Amino acid sequence: MKAVISHRLDGFRCAIHVTAVMLMKTQRDAFVTSLAKFTSLHSAADMKQKNIDAIKVFHDQMYVLFVKCYIFLG
Repeated sequence: MKAVISHRLDGFRCAIHVTAVMLMKTQRDAFVTSLAKFTSLHSAADMKQKNIDAIKVFHDQMYVLFVKCYIFLG
């Protein structure tokens, strides 16, 4: 089960990266929103390890996008 969750999160990470590089804003936003929902931040009582892993991926991807925007606009 842990391997399946890990592969799913890697898929999100790759999809967000590819759509960001290809300047596909709508698609990138859709993947980011979907990943954010997977974190289950709206119901902390139901949080499991997979949700914490999703939060880590979400944080890493947002940081990468921020740095790329900062460099691009910088």
